[in-house]
Amino acid sequence: MVYLELRSLKPSEAEASLDLSFYAFQIQLSEQEYEKAIARFKPDRVIGAFDDGELVAQLSLLPLATYVGGKSFAMGGIANVSSWPERRRKGAVTQLFKHTLKRMKDNGQMLSFLAPFDFPFYRRYGWELYVEYKAYTIEKALLPQRQAVEGTVKRISVLDEALVQQISPLYDAYARRYSGTLSRSTDWWFDELFRRRQGQVAIYTTVNGDMTGYLFYQVSQREMTVHEFVYHDEEARLGLWNYISNHDSMIDRAHMKAPVDDALAYMIPNPRFEQKIIPYFMGRIVDVEHFLAAYPFETSTEQIALTIAVNDEYAPWNEAIYELKVNEKGVLVTKYKELKTGQAALACSIQTLTAMLLGFKRPTALWQLQQLQGDQAGVKQLEACLPQQTTYLLDYF
Repeated sequence: MVYLELRSLKPSEAEASLDLSFYAFQIQLSEQEYEKAIARFKPDRVIGAFDDGELVAQLSLLPLATYVGGKSFAMGGIANVSSWPERRRKGAVTQLFKHTLKRMKDNGQMLSFLAPFDFPFYRRYGWELYVEYKAYTIEKALLPQRQAVEGTVKRISVLDEALVQQISPLYDAYARRYSGTLSRSTDWWFDELFRRRQGQVAIYTTVNGDMTGYLFYQVSQREMTVHEFVYHDEEARLGLWNYISNHDSMIDRAHMKAPVDDALAYMIPNPRFEQKIIPYFMGRIVDVEHFLAAYPFETSTEQIALTIAVNDEYAPWNEAIYELKVNEKGVLVTKYKELKTGQAALACSIQTLTAMLLGFKRPTALWQLQQLQGDQAGVKQLEACLPQQTTYLLDYF
């Protein structure tokens, strides 16, 4: 393996980075679009692998935050992983990932998410599937029947800062109900969400003047695409579905995504519309010790004490045995390279630990799948202190 220079890019290297990205992802831009891409380029967010001064591989590291159990955690978003074909399978990406994992740890980013082009490839480096979503296609004859609600819906076509100030608190409260959603900054709404997706917004308001839900959607060629369906209560959900159904003279069908716990099929008269479960993003714990110490465990008067051994080939600082003591006062985490006597009650890979703590899979299910090893008593203890969560992610990067 040739050891490469690993560093953030310089402003003067924007064209080299974009050329590699456009080649790898087969993107063609007009001259005007290329100039805009150059203007948006942020060299400090791109980590490159250089061989004798030549950029041979790269990835983007985005400073993001995500909710787990209603609590915000710093997260490193990985994107734009690319290398020249003649330099592939020579260790450049492996070196990039090792370097980037260490950088995320140093940055205090306890978690990392990415959109995989290939699940087995990223599992090799410690990432694991953490979220799926339901994809709906509903013919207009099967749209939910209109139901009486007291509130009103206001349609807004201008996607500006005033709109973000209105709907951002609605999104934030909704996002905290799930695990793995983004904590969005104002810049994210404009630089990513509104730039990637076209459309308009409809806001549901109660008779008391409280905004309790919104749709971000687009209507084109007799099809409605709902980018986001956010609601705080059943009244807002019904009011927004009424609004969608009122497009029946304009559309033939509606498309939308929803969390896997969405109950639409149960709630409408005819549930035989197209529903698919789509594997989506992968996640990874970057810093096990600090993530465990900050994790929102379920606490009770009865103390839970257990040990868990974690295997992590590409982030060796995580490879250890962790003693957890959880009670009504909080959690105490102690890290050991090895135990003085006996062995850990439980053991798993970093992938399994990630799926478990983000709420994608429960300990008992993973134990039954033999991905969580150990005695059943330890599994029951872990079950008792992990919050029940549903994972979801409305964004893409």
